[in-house]
Amino acid sequence: AAQLESTSLMVANAERSIVANPQDALAWRALGDAHSSSGEWDRAAKAYEEALRLAPSDSQSMTNLASTYCKRYDRNQLNNVIQETRRSNPNLSEQIVRSCILP
Repeated sequence: AAQLESTSLMVANAERSIVANPQDALAWRALGDAHSSSGEWDRAAKAYEEALRLAPSDSQSMTNLASTYCKRYDRNQLNNVIQETRRSNPNLSEQIVRSCILP
């Protein structure tokens, strides 16, 4: 119950930040983190996608998005992230591949 309350508070804080500044990529990442912590993979992915739209070079949002795709077994989207990072950041791409081995 305490974790659910904590997650709800994290979501509320991130959403307040987004309302105040919809262009705040860090707030979108925080929202993704909050949804991820409660296993809400679709909501987490949407928030990380928005964070990356606003800050395309944010490697933490990219890593978190890849992890989310991995957790929801979304091979197509995960492959897209890997291909994108191979072009823009090969070291990050290898880190993502190592951290997310799909069955």
